[in-house]
Amino acid sequence: MEEKRVALSVGELVYLEGGKGEPLVFFHGAIATPRAYLPFLTLFAKHYRVIAPTHPGHGDSFAITNDWELEDFIATYQNFFAALNVSKFAIVGHSFGGTLALLLANKGRAIQVIAMDPPGLPITFTMHSFLRAKKKELRAILNRPDRKQIQEVIAAAQTLIYTARRHSKELSWFMTKGPNFNIAEDLAKIQIPTAYFWGEEDGIVPVSVGKTMHELTPGSTLDIFPGRGHNYPVFDPEFTYRQLMSVIGKMH
Repeated sequence: MEEKRVALSVGELVYLEGGKGEPLVFFHGAIATPRAYLPFLTLFAKHYRVIAPTHPGHGDSFAITNDWELEDFIATYQNFFAALNVSKFAIVGHSFGGTLALLLANKGRAIQVIAMDPPGLPITFTMHSFLRAKKKELRAILNRPDRKQIQEVIAAAQTLIYTARRHSKELSWFMTKGPNFNIAEDLAKIQIPTAYFWGEEDGIVPVSVGKTMHELTPGSTLDIFPGRGHNYPVFDPEFTYRQLMSVIGKMH
């Protein structure tokens, strides 16, 4: 995967790109960057032209202000796709990235959306519960004798630290607004094939939210993964890749 940059009217956006074939856009979760998902993206790049932007307010992409709304992210990405001249692609998004993917579903370029554990309805959120859920998943990984997987998780954690240091002011935006996202009206208007993936043990965005979002989205599917938490795309990229390949491109 090669790191690239594109100048937009709002600032410079960084993205990873690799592979050949039909375009596939990947949106990462909040505070992370696409590099947290590098093993996962590398698998997809064997079959697709993978485009994985770093969200505004993350990593080396431009900073955002406190008055930003979800619509500003969507407008930025519409300009991003126009700048790259890409259309007719599937969007895969994890967590906050899944929320953005769903909001882009009706903007004319996407042909399919797969959203993994996206916050799209109001949830009860505290920093304590967030850290507790993260620690629970991390302990499960560290208890496994898989050195490669542990190294990948450590590398992913470093992307969160980098964003937290470089965009410390933006963290409050996500912590304050994220739990209050409510895109129910947008979900009801989606007209392209949509699939939800959810970890049954998700301690950040509960599976009950996924069930409701699935019910609100016409014709959507919902796959629930027993024993999985919120961050399985990072902690188990091979598993996530297999699940995605079983549905991507087959929902038209």
